[in-house]
Amino acid sequence: MHRRGGPLHRVLIARQTNVPELSDSAIRRAVRAALAPCRAGRVEVGVALLNGPSVRKLNARYLRRRGQTDVLAFDLSDRKDRSTGLLGEIVVNVELARRRAARYRSPARSEIMLYILHGCLHLVGYDDRDPAEAVRMHCREDDLLERLGYGRTYTRVGEVPRSRQRRHRLVRQ
Repeated sequence: MHRRGGPLHRVLIARQTNVPELSDSAIRRAVRAALAPCRAGRVEVGVALLNGPSVRKLNARYLRRRGQTDVLAFDLSDRKDRSTGLLGEIVVNVELARRRAARYRSPARSEIMLYILHGCLHLVGYDDRDPAEAVRMHCREDDLLERLGYGRTYTRVGEVPRSRQRRHRLVRQ
């Protein structure tokens, strides 16, 4: 689908675990919103909603990291010629999202959506390993979450989150 002359955004969704909180259309709308500024030609992104053990296996296999993680983002694009498009895969740990949502007393759908948006932002170059970049990334996530109707996660309108390296150690509402 072309959106007002913009690039073709194709979003494929795979569900290993049931996520009735989010419809496919809500996921597609969020991915397209996050990737709208992307200047690449064709954009194709897969979103996989998986259970914890599956995400742990992928984390170990592809990133050589032990343990669980909330989201993985794989940029599968041709790095030499980005004008041809963006091809990526986002893997969301739904079990972890639900646990953290309960811990933060927020809706699971908002936490899962946060992970999807976080993965999208990684695909377009955001890197939250740097504290200053993490603040920028979290502000963008909050803006997107609010615009999509999920509410801000890290800050109130006008606030800037404190820079910390670990995502969920930021002050959350």
